[in-house]
Amino acid sequence: MTIEQTTQPAHQRITDAILEKLEQGVVPWRKPWTTLWPQNIAGWQYRGINVLTLALAGFSSPYWLTFNQARKLGGHVRRGQKSTPVLFWKVYSKDREDDKTGEVETHRRVFARCWWVFNLEQTSGIPADKLPAAADGTSQFTPIERAAQILDSMPNPPVIEYGKNAAYYSPAQDRIGMPDPERFISSESFFASVYHEASHWTGHPSRLARFSLDDPAIFGSERHDRSECRVHLRLAEAPPQRQEAHRCRRSPGAEGC
Repeated sequence: MTIEQTTQPAHQRITDAILEKLEQGVVPWRKPWTTLWPQNIAGWQYRGINVLTLALAGFSSPYWLTFNQARKLGGHVRRGQKSTPVLFWKVYSKDREDDKTGEVETHRRVFARCWWVFNLEQTSGIPADKLPAAADGTSQFTPIERAAQILDSMPNPPVIEYGKNAAYYSPAQDRIGMPDPERFISSESFFASVYHEASHWTGHPSRLARFSLDDPAIFGSERHDRSECRVHLRLAEAPPQRQEAHRCRRSPGAEGC
């Protein structure tokens, strides 16, 4: 396994990943959909900051492994795939006798090590019988007919990519990213999130031109706040079915972007 001896680059990489999501308007620790707890393919779960770091990577599979683990399972990491850092902390204790008093004191030192892992989706060739059983983490999704009609009737409707680990609108790509509908805690939560991101989508320079691609609405900025106000005002004018969905989205634990 590859070990990164210095932790500063890993800490910076984790910080940069969080800031990047916030600048995109995504609050990664608040979401109205379910996610599976990240775990190593050997069976143990990751903890602490590693949970957030792995969630930020954007993969739907909860399973992670090192380069060598993939090889030992008969597969390999695909060329060009980027690893994700995980941190492990270990406490070393050593008893020392004080030369003057003769008392034995315990000295402890904490060390951090960084390991670089890949998501199972970044690998190929691992035999099916060596893969963990598929975890569920999904619920039955029942489409709301009227809510779906609103999306379907939009002229030149937005491109929506499913299978993501967050709900967001990317101005640069002019696409909406969404977790699979079955990942949401309810059908209302799903449509609430889609409506919210679609409202941001209408501000593209090719539509209502509420922002410029050279000057996007960075999370926390005045421009972002204005964009949020417009979204909520637009939703306030929506049909009752859509308003109900958005109230569900703003419930405790809902996505805040």
